[in-house]
Amino acid sequence: MSVALDVIIAFIAFIVAVILLSGIKVVNEWERLPVLILGRFAGLKGPGIIYVPPIIGKAPMRISTRLQAIAFRPSSP
Repeated sequence: MSVALDVIIAFIAFIVAVILLSGIKVVNEWERLPVLILGRFAGLKGPGIIYVPPIIGKAPMRISTRLQAIAFRPSSP
């Protein structure tokens, strides 16, 4: 009985650890993550290692802060 209880407790601890560790995100130097917690904007996070709480929080996209060069033709008067 004790061995079965230990296995169940270890399994539950493993599942909880996986859920908590799934919130770790790595953001590149030129990126930012908008974080939503319960659907409300909580701020921009990054760069580096950040934590987004699983289940109640999400990062819907990555925003790049790099400059993008666009070629265009000059307009004539």
